[in-house]
Amino acid sequence: MSLAHGFENSRRSISYGLDITYKPSNRLTISLYPQYVKSTSHQQYVRTVSGENPIYILSSIDQNIASMSVRVNYGIMPDMSLQWYALPYLFSGDYYDFKTVTAPRADKFADRFTAMDTYNYDNPDFHFLQFRSNLVYRWEYKPGSVLYLVWSQGRTVQEKDGTFRFKDYVHDLFKAVPQNDFLVKISYAWIF
Repeated sequence: MSLAHGFENSRRSISYGLDITYKPSNRLTISLYPQYVKSTSHQQYVRTVSGENPIYILSSIDQNIASMSVRVNYGIMPDMSLQWYALPYLFSGDYYDFKTVTAPRADKFADRFTAMDTYNYDNPDFHFLQFRSNLVYRWEYKPGSVLYLVWSQGRTVQEKDGTFRFKDYVHDLFKAVPQNDFLVKISYAWIF
C-alpha cells in the first residue's frame, strides 16, 4: 500500500497491491499481482480556449485503476515449456469542478482559479478497458534449435463515462471482439 499527497492537497492517491506466487510443483509456477489505485487531482488540465487572451480550463478528476497481471509457467519437459501472461486493465476518469486559471501566481492554491458556472464543451469523462494475453509454447527439438508457437490476444473498450463500475467493466471487456494474432518461429542450429 502506498499514499501520496500533492501541494496543498491538490493531489492525493492511494494504491493497493498484492504479489502472490504459488508453486505447486517444480514444473508449475502461478503468479498473480492484483493492484488498485484511486487518485484525485484538483488541477487536471482539460483544454485551452484560444483567443486574444487564452483561457486555460482545469478541473478536478477522480481516477480509478484496477489491474491484475497473471503469469503461469509450466515446464512440460526439460526442453518443452508453456507460458501464459495476461493483463486485464480497467481505468476511469471522472471530471468535475471545472475552473479557469485567473491568478496563476497567487500564494494560496485556491486563489489561482475561478469556478466555472457552466461547462459548455465536450465532457472529457472516460473509461478505458484493455485485456492483453500471450500464450507461448517453446520446444527445443535439438540442442540450440527451437520452435515457438505464440497466440496473442487483445481486447480494448473506450467510452465516455467516468463512473468506475468494476463488474460492468469486466463484463464489457470480455464481451468485446478480440484481436487474435498467431506466430510461429523456428530456429535451427547448424552444429559442425
